[in-house]
Amino acid sequence: LSQDPGPEPQPELEPVRRAAPSLEASSSEPSDTSGDTEPAMLSTPSASVDPEVPARPRRYRLGPDGEVVESSSASVVEVKPETTAPESSDVIPSVEPSEAPAAPAGLDQSALEEAVRQSVGAAVEGLAVEMSRIRLLAEQASTSTPAVQPSNAAPVVPAVPAAFEDAMARLAEQDVPEPLRREILDLAIVRAGSEDPAEEDAREAILQVLRSMLPCVVEGAEPTPGTKRRIALVGPTGVGKTTTLAKLAASLRLERGCTVGLLAADTYRIGAVEQLRSYARMLDIPLRVIRTPDDVGPALEALDDCDVVLIDTPGRSQRDKQNISELQELLAAFAPDETHLALSAAAAPKVLREGLAAFGGIGADTLLFTKLDEAASLGPLLAIGRDAGRPIGWVTTGQGVPDDLGPARDAGLPEKLLGS
Repeated sequence: LSQDPGPEPQPELEPVRRAAPSLEASSSEPSDTSGDTEPAMLSTPSASVDPEVPARPRRYRLGPDGEVVESSSASVVEVKPETTAPESSDVIPSVEPSEAPAAPAGLDQSALEEAVRQSVGAAVEGLAVEMSRIRLLAEQASTSTPAVQPSNAAPVVPAVPAAFEDAMARLAEQDVPEPLRREILDLAIVRAGSEDPAEEDAREAILQVLRSMLPCVVEGAEPTPGTKRRIALVGPTGVGKTTTLAKLAASLRLERGCTVGLLAADTYRIGAVEQLRSYARMLDIPLRVIRTPDDVGPALEALDDCDVVLIDTPGRSQRDKQNISELQELLAAFAPDETHLALSAAAAPKVLREGLAAFGGIGADTLLFTKLDEAASLGPLLAIGRDAGRPIGWVTTGQGVPDDLGPARDAGLPEKLLGS
């Protein structure tokens, strides 16, 4: 009888390396169940290629009696030796979830568990180091980024030369917008020829700039006896057109000696025709009432012997485009030689801009500022006068007829802007 040779001697296993192993199934080559069996080797990312490791990966499992046998089952773990060390220590070894491998015979199970724990710990530690590095880079980027000035922060205004300080302060008191003040200052420095002129020279340079922004109708442009002129007043409601028309009629009749006729077209406002009729009786001048553009022709024929014919147009809201279009039809029938756009000097800057935009397209030749005595400041008039592209013909300074009406060139608006 042959004796039982006993259990087959197990091959010696290499000691477990304590670095982070890479456990992943990577070879699709079929398992070879023949030949010598060799133990699995745990490789680390930084380990070099061991010449004793076979080129072909092995798969192992525990048999029914606890012996180690080769297997091609997909449920076991394949240990693949690494052939290339990672280039950077920042690479975190990946551990793919799989069924925990059974320890081959002769390999201490606790040693394998310890190696796995160390591998997971190394991965977590590497991840923490990488997160710290990213956080540090983010902090450096935030500190190196230049601070952005909030959009609502006040703009930095250049310093005003000493010779211009008083004049600029007075323009600010008159509510002249800061960009316009800066424009005035730049132009005045050019006119003065220096940033440090005498104070009187600086003031005179600013006055010249203001006069250029508030051009006025030159003397001699007003009607005179023997000339035929048709003059229309247009503008938003509430600016005082009817009273201003009466003042203008009185000035031409009493001060210049012209024969004057009136056309009352404002039949919409209650009392507007009666108000103008009262002025016509006091001034002893003829008046005709017109309700449609067709009435204009016969009325002009009745006033043909007058030197000047003034028409009082109905007030229209600057936002009522339809009625403004009807006003254009009335003006086309009247065919004025002069059209004055009346705006209230006491109105808000936005209302002034809207009035200029709405009525500027009907062919107004000049601006006429009413209620100058009620204006809190003159800065808005300067902005409108600069943007209108039209000279200023007349201004009114109260309710007196005809005393509180005068040419704009005599009103001294630039001087009033500087406080004198």
